[in-house]
Amino acid sequence: MIEADLGLRLPSDYKELMDRYASLTFDAFLGLFVPNPGDYPDESMRDGILGLLHDVAPDDDEAQEVVDDDGSVIESRYFSHYPDPGGIIPWGSTQNGQLCLWEADGDPDSWKVLVSSDGVFMWRHSGGILDFLTQANRGRLRCPLINNKGNLDRTFDDNLPGQDSM
Repeated sequence: MIEADLGLRLPSDYKELMDRYASLTFDAFLGLFVPNPGDYPDESMRDGILGLLHDVAPDDDEAQEVVDDDGSVIESRYFSHYPDPGGIIPWGSTQNGQLCLWEADGDPDSWKVLVSSDGVFMWRHSGGILDFLTQANRGRLRCPLINNKGNLDRTFDDNLPGQDSM
């Protein structure tokens, strides 16, 4: 239903997380957008994502600087936005306002993770969302746009479907 509303397939690892958790936050810092059809009573998921991209994503008509693990600029390029083919699409955010995105190019299970800081800089992770979260929780991620170079404490808060948050 969500994929039909968006008009695209989502990565398998993300769908597994969505099936398991009603909400998911790591280190009280990084939260995943876990869409539920009831979350958008007056609009579609697609409209919600387009609104989020409009409000917080980097403009698709301005080049962003892509940085490496040390914060050095490695390229400057334009990122198109969903629903354009290969466009960026959000999947989470941090308490400091960084937006976590996919570069939705090709097979969804090969989409790269991007982290955007204030629409100017982008950092790219070579793996998918589950690899990103695993590496961050193991202290092996080096994203210079996230506090502590992208490493998260090993704490998470999950809300299983049908349970209330504590």
